[in-house]
Amino acid sequence: MVKHAVPGDMADEVLADMERYGYVNDAAYAEGLVRSRTVHGLKARRAIGYELARKGVDREVAATALAEVSDETEAENAVALARKKARTVQGLPEQKQIQRIV
Repeated sequence: MVKHAVPGDMADEVLADMERYGYVNDAAYAEGLVRSRTVHGLKARRAIGYELARKGVDREVAATALAEVSDETEAENAVALARKKARTVQGLPEQKQIQRIV
């Protein structure tokens, strides 16, 4: 809204309306992003946490959403990523394969 020179009072009013109607909900956004990144992106909690921080999500809100990722899920994702990477390094010397996977 700053980009479009919307007066501060009007911007506050619009944001308040958006929050009231549920359009601005950092917790729901964080939960959705965590779910998406762990299921489809196979990302680790740490990487998702950095992404949430870059997007301006409050640390406590992010921590709550990230707590939903189990250690088991994170381990499964790590194995899946290693397997995916292993397919791309086939044909390289074994030492190079290990370096690129780990």
